[in-house]
Amino acid sequence: MSQRVRRALYGRLTSDGGGAGGLTYREGNGGLLGAPAPGYTHSIYHGVAPADASYPIVTFNKQAGVATYSMQPLTKSGSSGGTAAYETEVWQVKAVDARPTAGSAEVVSDRVQLLLNDFDSVSSPLQGGGSIIYCRRESDVEFQEDSGGVRYQHVGALYRIMWAGTA
Repeated sequence: MSQRVRRALYGRLTSDGGGAGGLTYREGNGGLLGAPAPGYTHSIYHGVAPADASYPIVTFNKQAGVATYSMQPLTKSGSSGGTAAYETEVWQVKAVDARPTAGSAEVVSDRVQLLLNDFDSVSSPLQGGGSIIYCRRESDVEFQEDSGGVRYQHVGALYRIMWAGTA
């Protein structure tokens, strides 16, 4: 079921028309992200970015999810019907940059927060039915890693997303 939320997050992040301060790459126009890797339209990746990605990039992935069921009366078999009233998921969304300092990753992360905090999908329902009813930054994510002589800065947040819809 996370495919619906994944598509909604990707759609929200890639639709940023913020001009020079937006997430989309615009050659010579000062967009915040690097050029998309060959075969990709945007520098926003679910899970792991391709090895030939140009930094900075945005990556996002689901960290956890839980269904909340309604208090429907139990059937003779002991089941409540099995339909969740809503789902709660936690998604990590972060900027990653290949620089010794985190400044540009922090700028990208701030833009992501502006786009996602209080985002709902009422105006554009989830593919497959339903809508996001709550999206809020919950905690920060920040760390560095060294790989192949390059320091990567990871700056972002965990977002709690609640959504309801048809199964």
